[in-house]
Parts: sequence; structure tokens; C-alpha cells
Amino acid sequence: MGKSERRRAPSRKKGAENPNETIDALGYHRMVEGKPGVRRSKPVSIADILPQIIARYGLGRRLSAQRFEEAFRKILADLFPQGENGFYTESSYRILGLRGGILRISVTDAPLMSEFAFYKGEILRRLRLALPEEKIREIRFTLMNN
Repeated sequence: MGKSERRRAPSRKKGAENPNETIDALGYHRMVEGKPGVRRSKPVSIADILPQIIARYGLGRRLSAQRFEEAFRKILADLFPQGENGFYTESSYRILGLRGGILRISVTDAPLMSEFAFYKGEILRRLRLALPEEKIREIRFTLMNN
């Protein structure tokens, strides 16, 4: 009998169904239960997966930056009431982010930076009240590169 004439013996009879077996998407028979060393995976809730997705795509940083910007905007509106000729605009500063408890804010010009530095303690106190879960220790202002 040559290679072409050799037939592979079936691993089981056609009619014999195993209750511990399932058929996957490609039609292969797989043992699900009863096989030693194989654990059946439990269903995973979306609450367990969502933080991993947020971390993987950096969505947490974007959401956190938006919360900082909203809180900072409200604090500045309270501290520096804007008239017709206000000395800062929305594009005058940019929140760079929080790392190691230090909130970094980039400012367009030196006079605005010194004004923010003068009110730094009050801004920090109000940010801590607005965002207690963020654990802000310090604020650092830097000049923007034009």
C-alpha cells in the first residue's frame, strides 16, 4: 500500500457524540469539560474590561485633561472677572497634564505667568476642592514656545 492509497483512520465513530465536546467556528471538535488541566473561562463583565480599554487608548488622559480645563476655566473666571478688555483668553494657557501630583500649565506670556504665580496658592486650593480624586500637590507654570 503506497502513500496515495493509505487512508487515515477516523479518530471516532460518526454517531458517537461526547457531551464534553463542542464544535468551534471552524468545525473542529474541542473538549470543553472533563479534560484535565483545561479550565473553562468564565464570562468577563464589561466593568472589568472597560478600564483596560481606556488605559490602552489613552482615553483617561484626555478625559482628565478636559476635567482640568473645565475646573481651571471656572477658577480663572472667579479670580479674574473678564470685562471687555480681559487680559487673558482661552488660548492664553494650555493644561499639559498631571504627573506625579504636579499639574503643569503652559502660559503664553510672562506677565500672565507672573499673575498666575501670584494666585498659585488660591488656584491650587480651588483645584483640590474641585477635583479631590486627582491628588494635586503642586502647580507649575511654564512659558509656551511660540
